[in-house]
Amino acid sequence: MPFVTSSQGPGPLPDDRDDRAQREGRADWEGRAGWEGRAGWEGSVRLTPPPEHTTALHGTGRHTTGRHDPDPDQRAVVELPQGSGPVVVLGAAGTGKTTVLIRTLLERVRRDGVPPDGLLVLAPSRLAAAALRDRISAGLERTAGEPAARTPHSYAFDLLRRARLRDGLPAPRLLSGPEQDRVLAELLAGHAEGLGRVPTWPEDIDDPVRALRGFREELRDLLMRAVERGLGPADLRHLGRLHDRREWTAASTVFEEYLQVTALSTPGALDPAGIVDAAARLLEADSELLATERDRRLLVAVDDAQELTAAAHRLVGLLAAGGRDLLLVGDPDATTQGFRGALPRGLADAADTLRCADGAPARTVVLRTAHRHPPALRAVCERVCSRIGSSGRVSHRRPAPARGEPAGGAVQVRLLATAAQEGAYIAQALRRHHLQGR
Repeated sequence: MPFVTSSQGPGPLPDDRDDRAQREGRADWEGRAGWEGRAGWEGSVRLTPPPEHTTALHGTGRHTTGRHDPDPDQRAVVELPQGSGPVVVLGAAGTGKTTVLIRTLLERVRRDGVPPDGLLVLAPSRLAAAALRDRISAGLERTAGEPAARTPHSYAFDLLRRARLRDGLPAPRLLSGPEQDRVLAELLAGHAEGLGRVPTWPEDIDDPVRALRGFREELRDLLMRAVERGLGPADLRHLGRLHDRREWTAASTVFEEYLQVTALSTPGALDPAGIVDAAARLLEADSELLATERDRRLLVAVDDAQELTAAAHRLVGLLAAGGRDLLLVGDPDATTQGFRGALPRGLADAADTLRCADGAPARTVVLRTAHRHPPALRAVCERVCSRIGSSGRVSHRRPAPARGEPAGGAVQVRLLATAAQEGAYIAQALRRHHLQGR
């Protein structure tokens, strides 16, 4: 059974005061409340779904491909010919965003003669790229010289590898997480003994704290986010002073030593977080390589583009500059990679920043038909979305149910007292879902 969970206690959903002008109407939260011991607050909106429609409630995303003919909004994207320039497609869950992307790619190959190797298709994770790759390959029914879909990091590494081999240099190598942790542990241990340049940490980050593995993980995350954005130790130090973050200023000293140690011990190795930024800087510095890549990549397509980082936006922007064909598909409300630097607002702003060859703004298409959610679940999604902040666009939040979709649906809402209870409840629901074979 679908569910919406929150680790917050009972009470109304948070009001969005910063996005009041952009909201598309307000809706009251409905439900019957009651305390049920450890389960916390419970509310429900319950209708009886037709038996044949039960699986659609779970919304895995696999049921949209091939289930329906393209709706008018989807058709407007699929029918765009090669040479149409940048296109931004926004849609809520269940509107067929990935389906539109795949159908557009297949049509560009079949109808417009774009070679499969001329497509650069990016997805936010290896699992997503693998699933997308399988579906594209099945639709093309032919082989290609390179993966049909990949992550931005995979493409960036391949680009750096080809550039180094062209210059007669050894192929790059990625530093692993344990290698990074080992270097930081050695640096911090040396500082505890007074060796090297000892940073001045805030009082609450004392020796016992700095000896913890959790501290090293947070420190590594800070340094990798800086690397991802192309920031050096001096930049981090400046930001720390500018925003009065003494821990950033101290971390900049560790950052400087970390770069020196890794450069000496593993020359040519790259931090995974900085690989996309390194590829973007390579294209910015090497006009010949940039021209070659632009000639090869006749169409760049990005699924779940709300997960792109700042470096990935730069990389995609370099490849698609000058009004070249670019397809960005996503939902700014559905970001899951924020802890890795995803910028959902980048997708929302793309329609304003991207330009066609004639200087006109990029075409924006909003998918307004939900093909997966029954009315009850769609109504809950709309009420929740109307009360949260936006990333600059809200027009995609209220898709209408597709014609012929069965009425009904069932929604259960549980607000649990702690994050641990929330995790246990979700695990139990997933086990039940698996055992019942839904």
